[in-house]
Amino acid sequence: MRRKQRIFYFSSTWVLLSPDARIFGHRLLRGYGAFQAREGIRGWTDDYTNLLQIVK
Repeated sequence: MRRKQRIFYFSSTWVLLSPDARIFGHRLLRGYGAFQAREGIRGWTDDYTNLLQIVK
């Protein structure tokens, strides 16, 4: 007897980062929101994360 397969769906959120703000004027990116980094919060990288800074 075969078991009924369950299908799962997962969402994702993508973020585009660029040192050149002009890329966000591209026609394919128009209409998407931009955000500004909070002052005093260092960006996360592969070499740096700080969960306590976010929780405060």
